[in-house]
Amino acid sequence: MLTAYVMYVPGLRTAIRANGERLATQWASTLSYALRRLSFVCMAREMVRAMTGDSRASAGDIVALDSMAVTFKNTRRHGCKKFNDTTVGGGVLWSWHVYARDGQCPLQVLRVLAGAWSDAVALFVSSLVARGPLYLMDRGFWSLRLVADLLRGEVRFVMRVTAGHVQWSTVRVCGRARWHGQKVRIERDEIVDLGSPLRKNRSRVRLVFARLRNGKDLVLVSDRLKWSAEKILDAYKLRWHIERFHKFIKQGLGLAHLYSFQQNGLEFQLYVCALLTLLLWFAQRAGDKAVFPDSVTTLQYALRELRESLGLFGRWYPNVPHPRGVIKRSKRIPGRGKGKRNH
Repeated sequence: MLTAYVMYVPGLRTAIRANGERLATQWASTLSYALRRLSFVCMAREMVRAMTGDSRASAGDIVALDSMAVTFKNTRRHGCKKFNDTTVGGGVLWSWHVYARDGQCPLQVLRVLAGAWSDAVALFVSSLVARGPLYLMDRGFWSLRLVADLLRGEVRFVMRVTAGHVQWSTVRVCGRARWHGQKVRIERDEIVDLGSPLRKNRSRVRLVFARLRNGKDLVLVSDRLKWSAEKILDAYKLRWHIERFHKFIKQGLGLAHLYSFQQNGLEFQLYVCALLTLLLWFAQRAGDKAVFPDSVTTLQYALRELRESLGLFGRWYPNVPHPRGVIKRSKRIPGRGKGKRNH
């Protein structure tokens, strides 16, 4: 599977033709069964755990949390759980170290999920480091209970909240309305108690209510009571790096192309992609290699360097068997279209 993601293998039949002797089989059905075996899933999971080890982010680091769905249409023959009315599959909840250094592991797989889920429910606070890095979370994690658990566990965080989905009572105003740069205006900068005034054990957090130039509201809550609103906003901008990682894992490593439509098979492919990510990371960081500004850029360079050494170019697209990358479809010739006969 590691070879398949690197070498643009479009399907199991192609993998059998190329590696039948090494796999000791000439039948695609045998390989399909192997991908969904529970023992293979456990093996891949333990390999990822062995590579990540105890390398966790420390105080002062920035880690983004998010989930990524791996789904497909329910019209296919499958053995996966329901995701919504039209799709099935699952996903993964993981953390991404934005500026990982030598000796640190950028990726931590927190939980592999089957079917639909809620980020706030799926996240175990015990898997986060107390008094450690700053965790960045999107609106999917918003929950009064989760905020209370994070504060109780002394976890440092910045979380986005959907405007209108939160109540609070102002404890202290930290600053007046002002512009932060040319695109963000800070409307409210306060220390507040979250929830209804009738609620017991309310959580005290820093609240920053900003309005972007395009008219959208950006509401952030954080345990960093002594930070400035500008510093909290700048920190939350870095959450975008995990979205870049999602794009890399799907379009770069090819997770958008699925080799199995069984629940165990999806989980196995997720762990294989995580394992390949870690192998690329440690290979790039070993020795006298170029240093890049962030972890995602390091991975992109490592993968490009590996594929160019194998004579592969271009980005991954599903079901493209051409060995040298993507063949673009030619434009339609005028006069040769639907409803016209060619002589």
